[in-house]
Amino acid sequence: MLFKINDIKEMISLDRQPLKNDFLNYRLEAMRNPQGYVADYYRFFYELTKKFKPPILVELGTWQGTSAAFFAAGCPDTKVITVDHHSDPGDHANHIKTLEASNQYKNIKYCQGWTCDQLYNEEKDLHFQHGQNAYPKVLKELNGEKIDVLFIDSWHRYDQAVKDWNAYRPLLNSPALVICDDILFGTIGSGIENMTRFWEELEGEKFLDTSLHAGYPQGYYKYEN
Repeated sequence: MLFKINDIKEMISLDRQPLKNDFLNYRLEAMRNPQGYVADYYRFFYELTKKFKPPILVELGTWQGTSAAFFAAGCPDTKVITVDHHSDPGDHANHIKTLEASNQYKNIKYCQGWTCDQLYNEEKDLHFQHGQNAYPKVLKELNGEKIDVLFIDSWHRYDQAVKDWNAYRPLLNSPALVICDDILFGTIGSGIENMTRFWEELEGEKFLDTSLHAGYPQGYYKYEN
C-alpha cells in the first residue's frame, strides 16, 4: 500500500458524507453518547480502506467489532484480521457484537485470544487464568503475507503495547500504516505508563490527531524498514 503521511492527514481534514449502510449507521447510533457525540474515526476508517484498498489489515483490540466492520465495509477485498481475548468477566456481550460484525462482513477474520505469545505466556500464570493465544491464528490468516495497516487499540499501556509491537513489527509491510488509539499522558494507575511513551519512541514520519476521537488522541505512523 503506497501512501504519504500527508495523504492521511489531508483525508482526516475532509468533511465526511453520511453512509448509506444500515448496519454501520446502527453501530454509529449505538456509540452516540448522551450529549449526541459519536467519534468520527469510524467513518474515517471506512474511507481509509475505500481509498487505499490495503490487502491486509490487522486490528489489536476488537472490543465490539465496530472498527473492524467499518474497515471491512470500506473495501470488501481487504482482509481484516481482528484480535481480542474477550474472556474477561462481563465481556461476553462484546464478544457477541464482534460475532455479529464478522457475520455481516465475510472479510473480517476474528481471532479470539491474547494478541501475542509473550502476553499469553505471562498472563496465563497470573490472575487472567483463562483465554487462549490468538497469535498463531493471526499467522495462519496471514499465510506469509505482510500487514499493510496495523491498528493498535488493545491494552493502552506502555509495557503491553511494546510486547505487541515486538510481535507484529516483523509482520509489517514496508511501508505500512500504524494507527495507535488513546495516546494519553500520565499514568493509568499504580504507576503504569500509558501509550504516550510508546508513541514517542516510534521513529519516523508520524502525527497525532485530536479531531477524530475527542479527548483520545490517535497517532498515525508510517512504518518503513
